[in-house]
This record gives sequence, structure tokens and C-alpha cells, in this order.
Amino acid sequence: MGWGVLEDPRSPRAPGTVLLDDIGKLPDADSPETANLKRDGHIILQPQPSDSVNDPLNWSPKRKTGIIFLLIVSLVTIGGTSAMLGTGGRKLAEQYHVDYPAVVRALSPPSIATNAVALFLASAIAAVYGKRVQMVVAIVALWFTMLAGYFANSLGYYTGLQVSGGLFHAPFELLLAPLITDMIYVHQRGRLMALSAIVGVAGGDASHVIAGNIVAKLGIKYTYIVSFGVLVPLVVLIYFFAWETTFPRPIVQQNTSDSFATAADVELKKPQVTMIERVETEQWSGIGPDRTRDYAADRKLTFREQLVVFRGRVTDRNFFKAFMQPFPLMVFPSVLFSTIINGAFMTWMIVSGIISHQVLLYPPYNLKPDVLAYVGLPGSVVGLLSAVGAGLLSDWVIRFMAHRNNGVYEPEFRLVLMAPAILFSTIGFLSMGPAYAEHAKVVRLIGNGLVFHIAGPFANSACITYIFDTMQNTSTEAMVATSLFKHIFAFFATTYVPGWFKHVGPIKCFRTLAILNICFSVMTIPMYVYGKRMRGMIGRNEFLTKHSLVR
Repeated sequence: MGWGVLEDPRSPRAPGTVLLDDIGKLPDADSPETANLKRDGHIILQPQPSDSVNDPLNWSPKRKTGIIFLLIVSLVTIGGTSAMLGTGGRKLAEQYHVDYPAVVRALSPPSIATNAVALFLASAIAAVYGKRVQMVVAIVALWFTMLAGYFANSLGYYTGLQVSGGLFHAPFELLLAPLITDMIYVHQRGRLMALSAIVGVAGGDASHVIAGNIVAKLGIKYTYIVSFGVLVPLVVLIYFFAWETTFPRPIVQQNTSDSFATAADVELKKPQVTMIERVETEQWSGIGPDRTRDYAADRKLTFREQLVVFRGRVTDRNFFKAFMQPFPLMVFPSVLFSTIINGAFMTWMIVSGIISHQVLLYPPYNLKPDVLAYVGLPGSVVGLLSAVGAGLLSDWVIRFMAHRNNGVYEPEFRLVLMAPAILFSTIGFLSMGPAYAEHAKVVRLIGNGLVFHIAGPFANSACITYIFDTMQNTSTEAMVATSLFKHIFAFFATTYVPGWFKHVGPIKCFRTLAILNICFSVMTIPMYVYGKRMRGMIGRNEFLTKHSLVR
């Protein structure tokens, strides 16, 4: 038992368990069967890169960083276009003679529902046709959506714009994390995964600063014209630099019986030899399903070849099966746990922002849109800093724990980051209710709300990396399943919480949310302790294993 994670006696190497640090290996672990594993110092690279110059894992750090930075900026910007109407909620309510909760119901739930369905479509398209084509088409479609927004003349028109935004926002929301796994090794993913989970929300908060001033000085329609101009450079940059990262990488398969025997095991039994074989995947039919392919002989793709938008089918997967695959993954323990926890914590951040606007736009505060715009800015800054901190801590924690676990990494080590997430979120709920009830100063309300922006990235980093480390073969599909639950939570929250908050008051509202938060969060304890045994059970079950593999 390493660090409280119970061993599975029937599957010592459960799916997701990898040798990350060779410091604890037996002397014979450097045998010819294992010596060919590629390393970065004493860190064994997971996943193992191929010998191809076109393998995204072999791209230069400069290229990887550039692509990830471009997509993060794009997601922040697109998240901003989706949330920019938040500061104009009262103006829309007065213009179309409805109350504020009605505006929220008209704008948020339809967008969330459309986005949830679009995630399944984006996942299937990525599985069959690759990722690049979606990003290029989506950014161009969003560009034209912003132009159409200038002509909005009814609340229903704004609903249609939000639906269109939710549809074309989906590829960027879904594909950033899989793109990171295509290019980045396990021991380096934490900081980037945390950012990928938070940048969309941060973009929405940051956009309020710009949108609020535009709404106050020019009007709501002009937010779309400004967004149209902002998206122009992103359209160009994504076309030229957001390259395809889908690659038919060979897989290193290991015997699961005694894969990680260490010096401590010598007196107990003689370790079996771990057989390593390189299996060529048959995913990229455009290149060819040759299982004897010499990756080292690959010709480097030219810049012009990288710019091809539509490559036809890049895999031999069935589109309908790819569309449906996220559904069976929802019963997998790691996916189910992460969907609930990630969905809950992201919902807390959304609810915090909605209630903040609902309170501050009306008496006794009566904040104008240009003033309200700055209320969310501290949360954006704190959220991004917290995401970076959570990511750095996550990567350090897993290396530290693996190093002291005979080099063996268990995905459950990622769940340690749930501790600060639970602490800060609970503090937030217990402090926000009384603050709203007492009509506290705006500064206090903002300060209390910051704890949700601290808690969220820690929970997101723990959950997202846990999914990608336990579901490596179907990480994109698992991400869709997670996002679906997140959108279901957000749908009900945006539909009912504003009216519920108005009816029951802040004390009862936030006390109830605090209880729900604790109930969700305590699931972390059994997941951490028994997670490896659950993974081992899945690895032994033929039906579940079949649905955890790319088909």
C-alpha cells in the first residue's frame, strides 16, 4: 500500500499505474526488455514517444508552448464572448420588460444545453477527422456570429446568438486538454491541465471589464462588434499555427502481473521479467495501418502540409460509435467521480458570479455595468494564479509521492489536491451567506467570493488529470462525459438558483450549497483509498475493458 492507496492483489499494475521514477528499480530492471524505455533523467517518459520527427511528443518545447498558449488565449477570448452579456443583464431586463432571472433563463440554459450536445459531436469529429479542422471551422463560425450580434433586436435573437456561441465554443472547450495530452508527458501535465480547466471561466470574468464599459457607454450591440474585431487575429493565428496533433503513436505494453517489483520484493519472491513490446496502432489510416512501420524514417512534414485543414478520415473509427462512446464511460469509477466533483466545483464558481450580479445590479447597491465589470476581475486574476499554483503543486506532488513509492505512480496521488479545494470552498459558502444577508460592503463580497476562485482550480486540476491518467486510451471521450455532467449542473443552477436565491434568501441558499459541497467532496476519501482496486477490476473485466479502448 503506497501512501494509503490500497493495492489490488489480483492486478498489481492496474490501468493507469506506471513506473514514473526509476530510482526504486531492481538491478535487473535495466535488462534489454526495459532498457529501451525513454527517460528524462531518472523520470521515465509516459507516454513513450515514437521515433518519428512528426510525433507531437517530439516537437520542440517552443512549438508546444506556442500552440498551447494560442489555444489558451483563444479559449479565454471565446469564453469572454459567451459571458459578455452578464453585465448587461439589467438593461436587457428593462428593455424587454422581464425580471433578471428571466434574462438568465433566456441566455444561459439554451447555450449550456447546446454546448453539451456539441461536445459529443466535437469528440466524434476529432476521433474520425482530427482536431485541426474543428478549431479552424469553429473560430470562423464564431467570427461571423459576432458580426450577426450587432443586428440583435429581441431577447430571442440574443438567445440564438448564445446558442450559436455554445455550439462553436465546444471544440475549444473540449480539445484543449486532449491536445495537451498529445504533446505533454504525464509528469508535466498538471500545471497545464489546471489552466485548461479554468481559462474559460477566467475569460468570462475578464470579459466583463471590457463588456461592462462598452455596454455603459455604447450599448449592448457594440460588444459584438468589438468581439468581431478581436477574433480577427485569432482566426489568422489558428489557421497558421494550430496544427494537427493526432498521431498513430506506438504503444508500450507491459505484463501486468509483477510489473513493478522492487528491491523490497526480492526476499518474498523472484520477480517475473516484464516483457515490453511496441505495438503499432492502427488509428491513422491516412498514413497507413502498417504495423511494421519504421517511425525513424518518417519524412518531416513541411509547413505547407501542416496547414491542410481537412485531411479526410484520419482514423478508421466508426463515427456513430465514436459519438456514443462517452456514455458507457460514465459508469467508470474515475470518470464518474471526476464528473461529479469537477461539475460541482465549476458550478460553484458560476453560481457565485450569477448571484453576485443579481445582488449588485439592484438596491441597495445599484452598480452600473461599467462598475460591475470590475467586480469579477480580482476573481479572474486569483483564479489564474491559483490554477498555476495548483498545476505546479500537482506535478511536484506526484513526483514526490512516486519517488517515495519505489518509483511507482498511482493516479490517485492527484487527488491530494482536493484537500485545499474542500477547505476553501467550505469557507466560501459559510461566509458568503451572512455577507449577503447583512448587505456587506462590496469589497467584502468580492473578498469572500475569491475563495471559490482559489478552490476551483485545485479541484479541476485533481479531477481532470485523474481522468487523463486513468483513461489514456479514451481521454477525449472521458472528457466529454465529464463536461456533460458539468453542463447538467450548470444548466439547473442557471435555471433555478437565481429564483431560488430570491425566494429563500442568502443564508438558507448558501448553507444548503455548503452541505451539498461537503457531501460531494467526501467522495474523495474512498476514491483515493480504493481507486486502484476499482481500476484493477475494470482491467480484468472484458466488457469494461472493451469500452475503455478506442474502437
